[in-house]
Amino acid sequence: MSRARRVARLLVLALLCLATLLLAAYLAWGREGGEPADPPRREPGTTTATSGAPQRGAASVRWVIDGDTLDVTLDGRRQRVRLQGIDAPESVGKGSPVECLGPEAAAHLRSLAPVGSRVTVEWRGHPYDRYGRLVAGVRTQEGLLNERMAEEGLARPLLGWGAGPYDAAITAAYRRAQLAHRGLFDPASGCRP
Repeated sequence: MSRARRVARLLVLALLCLATLLLAAYLAWGREGGEPADPPRREPGTTTATSGAPQRGAASVRWVIDGDTLDVTLDGRRQRVRLQGIDAPESVGKGSPVECLGPEAAAHLRSLAPVGSRVTVEWRGHPYDRYGRLVAGVRTQEGLLNERMAEEGLARPLLGWGAGPYDAAITAAYRRAQLAHRGLFDPASGCRP
């Protein structure tokens, strides 16, 4: 085997080792409270059912993922929560491009629910989505985050996906954003809602 081939193989091996170390460091960072959460918990056989008595739980915000998803500590466990009834522009870019105003939507949700803040999570039945996220309403003392994101024009209504009790409030908030030219409706944003 030629010297050039041996060097090339060693280089490939070194790159694979480096990639493995970087992946291990990234995963360890997530366990220490950084962005990637522990794998979301999903109870076997659960669906996005919204029937049943409403349930509430006090929680503490651990991390805001993007404009419609956050991690909380609920009942002493880490839980990823997807805000019910809205769809914010993508900001993290994993498998999909970052969308117009995606980073701004994430930043706004962070300002509404900073790390460590107390929130109330509301859900019905066992509303877990296919990714294991708890699909719920999240309230602060200032109001429902789901509605507030729509009111700023930083999230669209996602009707027919089990929003149930929040449908009317989210739709009305989104219309107010539209009329006020906020967020996605601001001509200066360059976005197409």
